[in-house]
Amino acid sequence: MSNRTCLAMLFIATATLTQHAAAAAADEGHTERTVRFKELDKSGDSKISLVEFQTRPSHADVVAGRVTPPPSDKELTDRAVRFKQLDLDKDGFLSFPEFEATMTTPQPGSAK
Repeated sequence: MSNRTCLAMLFIATATLTQHAAAAAADEGHTERTVRFKELDKSGDSKISLVEFQTRPSHADVVAGRVTPPPSDKELTDRAVRFKQLDLDKDGFLSFPEFEATMTTPQPGSAK
């Protein structure tokens, strides 16, 4: 086998491994978002209501098994504003695609 052939095969193998690693990372992120969505969807109706969104604990608290106090009035108001921003179809619920946007949309007052 020539050096050129070996180099081409090595390049193809590297590209393939890179693609598989990227796909695995994307799947892992999607799985984490799916789990979080289901944690928030207390009613199990495949959508998140304003109340479910407002009263959600942080993901860190869920993972650690911590019980958190109810959100303050300011937190409830801030979360209602955030919910309204994320509810793109304005149906009063967050679908999974709308929820996924929470991972990329800056929150009000956050540094950009």
